[in-house]
Amino acid sequence: MAPASPENKKGGHAGASPEKSTPEKEKEEAAVYCASSTVIRAIGATPTDATEHHEHHEHHDHLDPDSDKHSHHSIDSEEKRKTEVEKKKKAKPKISKKERVRRIVKRVLILLRWACVHGFATITCHYRGRRRNLRRNHWVKIPDRPGRQLDLRTKREEYYDVRMHEMQTMVERKKLKKWRMVFRKFGMDMENNYDDSCAYFAEKFRLNHRKTGLPRAVLEWFHFVELVNEGPHGMVYRAIDLHNRTVCVKVRDKSKGNLGHMPFRRAARVLKREVVVGFIPIFKLIRKVLARCHIVRPSFEHANISMIYTVYNNGEFFVEVCEWLPGHTLQDYTEGLHHKMDEHHACNTFSQLISAIQYLHARRLVHRDIRMNQILLPLKGKDEDIMPDVDNCKLCEGWCFMKLPRRGHYFDRPLCGDLATRAPEVITHNAWSKAADMWSAGCVLFELLFGHLPFGGEGARNKEALAERIVKQEPEFDKITGHVSPEGVDLCRRLLSRHPSHRPTAKQCMEHEWFNKYYGDKPGSHKNTDERMIRDVRIDGKMPACRRGMDPQNLLNPVVGMLSSGFCTFMGSTRCEIDFFYRRRRRT
Repeated sequence: MAPASPENKKGGHAGASPEKSTPEKEKEEAAVYCASSTVIRAIGATPTDATEHHEHHEHHDHLDPDSDKHSHHSIDSEEKRKTEVEKKKKAKPKISKKERVRRIVKRVLILLRWACVHGFATITCHYRGRRRNLRRNHWVKIPDRPGRQLDLRTKREEYYDVRMHEMQTMVERKKLKKWRMVFRKFGMDMENNYDDSCAYFAEKFRLNHRKTGLPRAVLEWFHFVELVNEGPHGMVYRAIDLHNRTVCVKVRDKSKGNLGHMPFRRAARVLKREVVVGFIPIFKLIRKVLARCHIVRPSFEHANISMIYTVYNNGEFFVEVCEWLPGHTLQDYTEGLHHKMDEHHACNTFSQLISAIQYLHARRLVHRDIRMNQILLPLKGKDEDIMPDVDNCKLCEGWCFMKLPRRGHYFDRPLCGDLATRAPEVITHNAWSKAADMWSAGCVLFELLFGHLPFGGEGARNKEALAERIVKQEPEFDKITGHVSPEGVDLCRRLLSRHPSHRPTAKQCMEHEWFNKYYGDKPGSHKNTDERMIRDVRIDGKMPACRRGMDPQNLLNPVVGMLSSGFCTFMGSTRCEIDFFYRRRRRT
């Protein structure tokens, strides 16, 4: 009888009814069973184990015939997924264009919101501050505005007639071509029309103060505290800006003197482009960042030049807002001294002036009005010990600055500057250059060393004679150089050379031997501590009564080198006068 199949033995699947096998199926199962039993016997297993092994395989194959393939595929997929995750972690995340645009727009909106919020707060704060300053400055009064405007128009017409007469005379003498005269006349007419149109629109849009005529922005941005000085050409005020910084406001009235003929429009343009630092901190920070990136030129800052914050120019006034320096001028300081300034102090002060000139010339700027009154001194010390700081002098008055061409001279009418410190080529040919500034610096050095200008000019009434002395004569050094070193005299001679090309530049001036010798602190006086012993005594002239028959050597003390005065009153004499002459021995 054929053995039962594993399905019959176990009763089939759990919960399944037993099935009746066909004869062919029973034969196949018997053959498989026999084969499996033989194999198991060969390795030492029992037939029951074979049946169980066969039943297990059959059951597994019935449930999942492709189980091995699926298991291998699942393992490979997990490994691939892990490697992909690791690659994504290592690689940078890819951002789509839409995402980039969205992020950029978000950042721009955040920046705009910050700018709007803070900008609105700043604008409203400045607006309230400007309105407050305008109410506070009601005491600033410059009377007679209609009369001032009439004087300006009259002086402008007179200046126009004088210039036309001069050009016609030059044309008659064949020193000027007629077409040049026509061209200059057209330029003067255009300047007058431009001034009239600017004055009209300034009044129309209320850019000028109605009562005083000052630019309205000056009275709004600065709180005028006090009037410091009032001169023949204008006023000087001490003021405080919106950032609580003390500044100096210089107001020049164009209707006084010859200020109406000076090129203030060009001066304002040069100052705004080259010199003005600005008084708004955010603008200064932006300029500093752009300068670091080499996009714009660094701001104009030098330790020996007063800072100019802003400049205003209208038809009636030229206003310059600069650094507050309350220590008076170098001219006042030297006049207050009871003695002449020694060369060490003069060298230190003059070196600061040359450093400032060198900085100006490096930017192709000339000052054109260098003199003692244009050098200001700050204050140092506390409370009762406040005094002018000569070691930190600063060059001021930027309204006369001029931009030089890259080559040659600049020919301009000598309307600015003092005649006593003006160079000869400026007086004769109106030729401004860097050498003209060095001539003025030489006049300052001469005044520091000798106490007066080289050609005079302090309140000179005859200006024609002064100009003739500057052009034709030379300063007489031989009669007044007793207390000045030869190096100082040599530097003065070089700076006051009549030919501009023979004068040293600012850099060459700093390399002069006078600076090497006298720059720095003055050495203190050394006391002589050498012992000088009296070895021999001799009496000349008539022998005093108390000294008859005595050897003069007894005047020497037993300690060699000391004089015994007791022997002078020997033998009852109460008084004796003896003159001692010291004679130095010659060393061989």
